[in-house]
Amino acid sequence: MTQSVYLAAPFFSIEQVNRLTTVLDALKSNQTISDIYVPIENQQEDIYKKYGTLEDAMKQLEWQQATYRGDLNALNGSDVVIAIMDYEGHGMDDGTAFEVGYASAIHKPVFLVDFNSEHGPLNLMLAQAYTGYFKGEDIRDLRCYDFINKPQKNTDREVF
Repeated sequence: MTQSVYLAAPFFSIEQVNRLTTVLDALKSNQTISDIYVPIENQQEDIYKKYGTLEDAMKQLEWQQATYRGDLNALNGSDVVIAIMDYEGHGMDDGTAFEVGYASAIHKPVFLVDFNSEHGPLNLMLAQAYTGYFKGEDIRDLRCYDFINKPQKNTDREVF
């Protein structure tokens, strides 16, 4: 038995894509994981090719609705959600925060991955939503974490 994963993360900069790739590579070597849905790999190509570029397609309601529905279907169909808490810019990525909240609401185990926990206390909504929290050197543990039995893995970050 293995688990399917929805990997929530922003991918708007080179650094974000590099962090996503680091986590994805770790998850691919985990024996308790079968499938990994990555939103950046599911960008409704059939639609965006009509508009020439992904940037042009993103402005279109047709693409937005198809992407939203596709990601929600993938969230519903996954066994667990792994979310990269990326604070590049103004704060945690809005889309990733939505995916964590949605996953929690439909009773999916959520695992947070934090490359930089120097952003002060953890919001209590995120603190109460997760089953496992990986930060710093712990990120390597994604390779061998048991996503079938899902033992609780807490953080020592202060909560507000």
